[in-house]
Amino acid sequence: HEDMKTIADLHSLVSDPHHDVAIQLLLSASTKVTPETRALAGSVLSENPSNTYLREIDDELNKDYFAEVARQEALAQLEAEEVALLNAGKKHFESLCATCHAPDGTGVDTPDGKMKMAPSFINNPTVIGSKDVLAKVALQGISGPLRGQSYMGGYMMPLKTNDDDYIASVLTYIRNSFGNQAGMIKPEEVARAREETAGNTQAYTEASLREILLNSGSEIELWTLSASHGQKHLQFIQDEDEKTTFATKAALKVGTWIEAEFPHQRNVFKVILTAKGGDYPGIVKVEVSENGDTWHTVADRVEGSQVTTIPFEMTVAQKVRITSLEEKNSWWQLYKLEIIGPGMGDVDQYKPTDRHYLKLDDAKQVKVGWSTAKQNRSVTGGELKIAGEKFSHGIGTHAHSEIIYDLSGKEFRRFYSMVGHNDGGQDTFLTFEVHVDKEKVFDSGDMKKGEPAKALDVSVQGASELKLVVTNGRDGKPEGDHADWGHAFLVK
Repeated sequence: HEDMKTIADLHSLVSDPHHDVAIQLLLSASTKVTPETRALAGSVLSENPSNTYLREIDDELNKDYFAEVARQEALAQLEAEEVALLNAGKKHFESLCATCHAPDGTGVDTPDGKMKMAPSFINNPTVIGSKDVLAKVALQGISGPLRGQSYMGGYMMPLKTNDDDYIASVLTYIRNSFGNQAGMIKPEEVARAREETAGNTQAYTEASLREILLNSGSEIELWTLSASHGQKHLQFIQDEDEKTTFATKAALKVGTWIEAEFPHQRNVFKVILTAKGGDYPGIVKVEVSENGDTWHTVADRVEGSQVTTIPFEMTVAQKVRITSLEEKNSWWQLYKLEIIGPGMGDVDQYKPTDRHYLKLDDAKQVKVGWSTAKQNRSVTGGELKIAGEKFSHGIGTHAHSEIIYDLSGKEFRRFYSMVGHNDGGQDTFLTFEVHVDKEKVFDSGDMKKGEPAKALDVSVQGASELKLVVTNGRDGKPEGDHADWGHAFLVK
């Protein structure tokens, strides 16, 4: 079918009413991607607009083509913003950072040649890894040895006196120079990191950096994925298109596996596999490796389903491998692979025995705009239920409401909740706020009935007061603003 004349001749069959002809035309058009074959495929799909099976065939057979088109479109959209950041970052880097890190990013040698003034940026895991971690390090600075190496002076000054645009541009530049290829960092991402580290007064050390690294690394685009079959299709669970899938393109066997390697060690406690239809193994196991060489099993002989959720004890991992334990005459197809760790909003990061659920009877003050706040029930006495998700613990209230707890001397570290509009309320807007020692540390933004619950996980370390607020939202109407604080617990 490489003969373009043959492809042109096939256009005469596009209007044939038999569905097998349309399928064969798509198969012919998918043997090689050219403007002519894509035109033929487009004609077939246009002739059969209601036949979703044909669209699925085209999507499946031309995954790589569609992925490249999407990548190019994304690059075109980002290009102007990224170029501006890179240009500004280059100037800032050369005027300040290059003094210690060298113009080529390798790190300046000390006069005696025995050590470096500062670390190399080339393939540096902190530089090309988590955006959040890098932004926090840039804002707060870092001191002492790093990864077993000492540096002259042993201190990188914090950049937090510079604005978010400045820091975003420098970080984007070093992530995309010296052979590095990593995503741009936007000013709003720096702003978020600045807000989260506002209370920090000390530079990071290798020990404190390890702590934030262990609780980061959730971005799947940073992972290195591998598989026993279908390696080239793994990119489709790293893209943002929810319709594309990874496929083994081979029948499942005992030992078929998928593996994720993180840019650094991280804490993990759950794996979630979202499959296409029935294309999943009936039994799986999960193994982790802390050093990349030795493995141990954290979940064995777990029954599979279209959405397979596999919880296990929190563990440190550099790699995670999921293996099929059964033969099955179908492929393994995944829409999504999630490997959950702290900071991703999942309640299971906190053991039930560590949860201190808020009790209304313990509150210092409770003000509610309508009716009364309820323990473990909605404001009307029904279930705590947000977009179909039920909560056995929590507080049901109504806008406008304020609930205040005294935390003095109680040594709690975190407050966790999942918040949203109760399913029994009206179609109105409301917002949730959390204030710690009179400073607002969480704002849900407007939420309407039917929207999924939003997770919040905020620090209350050393705090004296916790205040939970529900407001009317942008419509200003309190009627029917039934608000649920699902879970709602403190952790020591």
